[in-house]
Amino acid sequence: MAVKCHCGAQTKVLETRDSGGKVYRRRECTEGHRHSTYEISEGELEKITAFRKSLREFTPALLRFRRESRDFAQYIATMLEG
Repeated sequence: MAVKCHCGAQTKVLETRDSGGKVYRRRECTEGHRHSTYEISEGELEKITAFRKSLREFTPALLRFRRESRDFAQYIATMLEG
């Protein structure tokens, strides 16, 4: 599987090792950037995908709650002033 760098260049594997049951690869791109990758199982990928989906669903509700809470706090402050 070809892995591209954040800059879009192709990468090559410099080092491969087993670390805690995961395959760890040190990579370098043709532009000179270095980074590491880990292989993950399909089960781990499903967990990450589910978490990201729940986060996307939760975030608008959290932002709405924060906005409504701020509006409510401002309402209470004006009531206490008057």
